[in-house]
Amino acid sequence: MTLHVTTLGTGTALPDAARGPTSTLVRSATTTVVVDLGSGALQKLAAADHSPLTVDAVLLTHAHLDHIADVFPLLFTFIVPYYRRTTPLRLLASTDTLRRIEQAREAFDHWMQTDQVVFEAVEAGDAVTIGDLTVTVGTVDHDASSVGYRFTDAQGTAVAIPGDSAPCEGLDALLAGATLAVLECSTPDEVFVPGHLTPVSLAAAAKRAGLAHLVVTHRYPLAQQIDVAAEVARGYDGTVTVAEDGQTFEVS
Repeated sequence: MTLHVTTLGTGTALPDAARGPTSTLVRSATTTVVVDLGSGALQKLAAADHSPLTVDAVLLTHAHLDHIADVFPLLFTFIVPYYRRTTPLRLLASTDTLRRIEQAREAFDHWMQTDQVVFEAVEAGDAVTIGDLTVTVGTVDHDASSVGYRFTDAQGTAVAIPGDSAPCEGLDALLAGATLAVLECSTPDEVFVPGHLTPVSLAAAAKRAGLAHLVVTHRYPLAQQIDVAAEVARGYDGTVTVAEDGQTFEVS
């Protein structure tokens, strides 16, 4: 079986004409999920021929706005009377992330209230079934609301999407044995920001995991000014792709 991974948004919290904030589409033969909904993600989803009507679940890695901003347009979408699903859309996130979303929903009153979305709290150590995918929830080192995800199909093909994270044992566990991982590289090594990866730490994590293919996203301007692929290749001999918005990868 083949999994298809599309980088809907490969940018950051800063405005960028070429890249939207974080969002990734994962598709199997029968299941479609989206990880994170940064601003503009719903438009990028439509460009990939999907919509809130065709996605089985949305999974959020943490509560920062560049990862969840389009949750609110998503909820507002279902206020339109004729825009209806046959089953509710599942939205999975940590308890802390869901708490922050609920606070915003209360502020917007009835405009954010819909029976078309079901909220499910997850925590590290959970294994959740979504269609023909098993989703393993892991620990990452970024924010108190953060969790990471690993998707495995019936044949054992695994894709890891941990979200933002510094190097940690939980990140290593999510990556171990995966065929492909979508990982951030926020800054060059000389401008390290806590809770994030740089080329050296990214290469080390990919090497420890034995990844076949590393897809790099979430580069702030300083990281866009260096050759991230070349920097990572100094410590990792697998395939490195510095992703653009709308790029699709086949994993089997």
